[in-house]
Amino acid sequence: MNHSPATRMPWVDLIKGTSVVLVVLMHSALLLQATGSDGIRLWDSGAVTLWNDVGTLLEPLRMPIFFLISGMLAAGALQRSWGQSRQRTWGMAYLYVLWTIILLALTTAFLNQTPWEALTSLPSILLFASSGYWYLFALLLFFVVARLTRKVPAVVLIAVAALINIARPITDSVLFDLLDPIHPGSLAPMIAMNLVFFLIGARYRDLVGRLSAFANWPTVVLLGIGLVAAGIYRFENPELLRLTFFPLSLAWIIWGVLTASLVTRNADIRDLGSYVGQRTLPIYVMQFPLLFLVQWTFLRWQPDFMQFTWIQTLLPVLLTASIVGLALLVYRFTATTSLNWLFTAPRWALYPTNQLHLRRRQRTLDTHASARAAGTIAQLPPRDRVGSEQLESVD
Repeated sequence: MNHSPATRMPWVDLIKGTSVVLVVLMHSALLLQATGSDGIRLWDSGAVTLWNDVGTLLEPLRMPIFFLISGMLAAGALQRSWGQSRQRTWGMAYLYVLWTIILLALTTAFLNQTPWEALTSLPSILLFASSGYWYLFALLLFFVVARLTRKVPAVVLIAVAALINIARPITDSVLFDLLDPIHPGSLAPMIAMNLVFFLIGARYRDLVGRLSAFANWPTVVLLGIGLVAAGIYRFENPELLRLTFFPLSLAWIIWGVLTASLVTRNADIRDLGSYVGQRTLPIYVMQFPLLFLVQWTFLRWQPDFMQFTWIQTLLPVLLTASIVGLALLVYRFTATTSLNWLFTAPRWALYPTNQLHLRRRQRTLDTHASARAAGTIAQLPPRDRVGSEQLESVD
């Protein structure tokens, strides 16, 4: 299946766009769990419980299907050379570092931290993926893993990744014991859980794509009822929440593909899904600064209107719509201005080693120019007497 921008199936974009909206919705709902300086929740109503249950219900779907689609879209790049995949390596690293710095600078300014504290914490935040931008870190890591293991049989590779997920209590314990003493709060366990879904999308792209051929409403309805029932069962058995939900995620993914295939038969939904699905990056990266500002405002002023349950119930939806809309507007503005570096890696970030070569060559040219001006070119050391044929730039 060819997933180039011109020909990829419309349901792919719809799933991608819906997934990022669900991520923003979940993070918006977490604001309802804010606590005051005394450690007591500011709001404790049925709305908080409702959104917590919705988040738990959709947990097996939200990030797994997001990573599966990301793997499908990366499948073609995995067959190309490293040099032809710079947007997925150097480009992703650039965006990860950039937006981590932006968020850290914002929180430092509003939380009265010192610049030195922020600067010294940055390396560990980046290395151990302890910020909301762990998804970008994971995309970079997963692509590198998939690229290095592309000659490994798919069945073997995915079986290993699935075992890491299935053995979730052990995986979580090992990673926690290994990383927590060094840097508390690492999201490495969550990254480990999602590797298998990226690899399934990358290695079995065509197989996943063929699921859409079996889409019909009776199957979607019956499967959906079963998945909701399974979710309710998990609510009633909290001990299951710490175990793997790998089989449940696979069922949710099938449901998601079938549903998206059906609803994209409507032209308006298809167009909307394509528009949002091809602009998920600005939505994902902008949500954290915006949500931080909202949370800071609520904690500082504790507005009275937040005591109403109906407002608490609507708040995550309203915040999600506002963040998605604002992010798309900002992206549209920056795409054609000098601010496009916020969402697209500039050339110097994609070719960092070339920049070093170019600087060295520029210094050599400057040395030549100075030597010619002084009439001392013959006195230059041999290593600085570089012929013009050696000063061609490289791509």
